[in-house]
Amino acid sequence: MLTLAPPSLGHILRWVVQMRLDPIQLRTLAEDGFLVIPDRFTELEVVALERRLPTLCAETSDANISEKDSDTVRMAMALHKRDDLFARLVVDPRLVAPAQQIYGELFYIQQTKVNLKLPL
Repeated sequence: MLTLAPPSLGHILRWVVQMRLDPIQLRTLAEDGFLVIPDRFTELEVVALERRLPTLCAETSDANISEKDSDTVRMAMALHKRDDLFARLVVDPRLVAPAQQIYGELFYIQQTKVNLKLPL
């Protein structure tokens, strides 16, 4: 869970093996250009991330991009540099292991952002 202390190296290595995408997922990704992996994170983890957004969006920061005609934040960027929970998200093996499998080389996070939309 994202709210716990960072996992041990052994725990991370076990997760990396367990988090590999199967052939069907890889084919879906190749055909559709994206892949949805339900339940990769728990509902509590997703809610914890969602709860951080109002505080992050309220910050005066160049990383918060507002709507043209208002002060309403439409995009929050660099979340992994501004918040510990988002920093842990971008190194979580459940996210990193499949990305590593797809990319095939070591990589780093260049950008994180959330595009905010009003409910329909």
